Amino acid sequence: MRVKPFITKRSLLLIGAIVLTAGITVVITMLVLRSAASVLPTDISRDITFSPLVPANSSNYKATDYMIGKNESGAQILTYNLYSPAQKKVVISEQSQPQEFTDIPEYKDKFLENKKDATVASASGTIYLFRGTKQTNKEAGLMLENGLLIFLNPETPLSKDEWRAIGDQLSLQRIKK
Repeated sequence: MRVKPFITKRSLLLIGAIVLTAGITVVITMLVLRSAASVLPTDISRDITFSPLVPANSSNYKATDYMIGKNESGAQILTYNLYSPAQKKVVISEQSQPQEFTDIPEYKDKFLENKKDATVASASGTIYLFRGTKQTNKEAGLMLENGLLIFLNPETPLSKDEWRAIGDQLSLQRIKK
């Protein structure tokens, strides 16, 4: 009488496939978590109270000088400098949208009324281009995305393609509290 082995070729193949699948899953998970790691400095990630739009890990665009402050009404503001591949500097300031934007339907439209000289569509949302009176008529950008109010102030004029490229670089950085 022949005894069947406890482990057959078929069961070994099945175990091998399961182990291989688990290994691949672990590697993919590690890669995803590493790429989703915060691009914000540790102290900024710790202190910020909202999830900002920040440049993704990119070798082409560099963000520096992250700072947290408060505006006149006490809302927290994140400010940083973004440098394009051509070394054009854009100062980005963002905060949570004021409560009036959701409480008063006309408020957002009224706010945007004088800030729509042109618009540029980007992967992270619409950038409204306008000339700021406080900035000596310099062109600036404004985004209202993901519950954020984002001002983009370039040191030198940007083309629409440059505006779009900057918008394409920004992605939501989830802050867990």
